[in-house]
Amino acid sequence: MHSIMAAGNPFGLTSGNRSDTVMTYTVKRLPEFDNWILGIKDNATKVRLLRRLKKVHQGLLGDYGGVGEGVLEFREFFGPGWRMYFIKQDEVIVVMLGGGNKSSQVADIEAAKRLARKLKGIES
Repeated sequence: MHSIMAAGNPFGLTSGNRSDTVMTYTVKRLPEFDNWILGIKDNATKVRLLRRLKKVHQGLLGDYGGVGEGVLEFREFFGPGWRMYFIKQDEVIVVMLGGGNKSSQVADIEAAKRLARKLKGIES
């Protein structure tokens, strides 16, 4: 598991009192997320979304927001408005739940919330 690592930070990003540390995240992909992303037919889109996860691993969360019940969404502003749903565990673990686009957003959010509840042991 990654936590905070020294990176000789030329950008002055800070974590705590040190100016040479950058927060990184461990990204865990659930089977539901992998099934969703593998189902995307356009390879360029798939690569672009996976590149976003690589940036997350490097500590660059980009544009995201809450959708309720502790579930968050990474927002992508290309194509039909791609979304990737996740929860954070601890301060350094991001668990990818699923995804979709603006046209299926309501159903995608509900599915992500159900999965999050299941992971937390609230729902079976």
